[in-house]
Amino acid sequence: MKQVSSKTLITGAIAAMIGKNSAFPILENLLIQDGNIIMGDFKTTATLKNVGIPGHFTIHKKDFIQVMNSMTNFTVKENIGKRRKDGPDEVISTSFSNQNGKETLTYFSDNPHDFPNTRNGKEHLIGGLTVEDIQKLSIASKFVSTDIERPKMTHVAIKDEFIVGTDAHTLYFERCNFKYKKEILIHPRIIKLMTLFHEMDCFHVSVCDPIDKSNELDKGTLIFENRFVRIVTRRHDEEFVPYREVIPKDNPTSALFDKKKLRDTLAKSLSCGNKIANVTAFDISEDGTVDVSAKDIDHGNDYSAQLLAKVKGPGLMIGFDAKLMDKCLSIGDQAAVSIALSDPTRAAIIDNRILLMPRLLTD
Repeated sequence: MKQVSSKTLITGAIAAMIGKNSAFPILENLLIQDGNIIMGDFKTTATLKNVGIPGHFTIHKKDFIQVMNSMTNFTVKENIGKRRKDGPDEVISTSFSNQNGKETLTYFSDNPHDFPNTRNGKEHLIGGLTVEDIQKLSIASKFVSTDIERPKMTHVAIKDEFIVGTDAHTLYFERCNFKYKKEILIHPRIIKLMTLFHEMDCFHVSVCDPIDKSNELDKGTLIFENRFVRIVTRRHDEEFVPYREVIPKDNPTSALFDKKKLRDTLAKSLSCGNKIANVTAFDISEDGTVDVSAKDIDHGNDYSAQLLAKVKGPGLMIGFDAKLMDKCLSIGDQAAVSIALSDPTRAAIIDNRILLMPRLLTD
């Protein structure tokens, strides 16, 4: 079986999975076991397979990165503390020595048997995520909310054969190859980890039955796995937002812009307009002229410019948050961008895959 040997991949995986955790310091550690690196928390565990490090011990992420940066080839020695009569020995420190024995790094560590373990029920394979799917998941993760009061919006959903991410102001939706009758929610850090390895191998997706079926809170787990990494995470019981309800079905006006010119205009409007609201007005005419304007009443700043676009349908005037609009336009490298519109109170559809909610215009 192939090994995860790239230092960049390993440090990237650590950065994606492990954050600061003052409540449970052991969760800032890595568990080395059976040649694998295991990391995570009480919700999600990731295993980097066949890394080739011997032993069974924990080590803080910063210490492990220091070892990787200092030594190419090393041996490991576990220093055993007191021996327990009724349980495993307690490892109190771990030493790393390079092969010539001239340098040794020693770190104190927690008992590896105290490291959290995600228990799994019976696994059922439900499909696979292709390289293209994971690329779309990565894009969708840029559109999720960071508001923990909206837990459903902090995840990317795969629902109705679409990948969806939203923060209630913008929404990314695009069809995928993954087909499953139920929706699944994926946290952005899991997507970040899969993105590191997706070009090396596609991911199989499995669901696991709950360990305790009498516990209503136990919804089982989801597993994303390929030859290099295995990710186990708890399933969510909350349904994703009904995103289809906000997608306008009738869009009589469409405008095709030069993307670079539109983004340059937005950047200038941001520098002159109100720094809090970021509202930029678009007065779209049937003849293809688009008057763009922004005002900062508090500081007396005004900005106006005119763009040309290929317009179909009736003209209208609509406002958008310029910063959010530029974020939407940053997706993809095509030279032109299409914007479909219905009325000033409904969302715009950008390139048929991103929704941008309008902003109220005031005189």
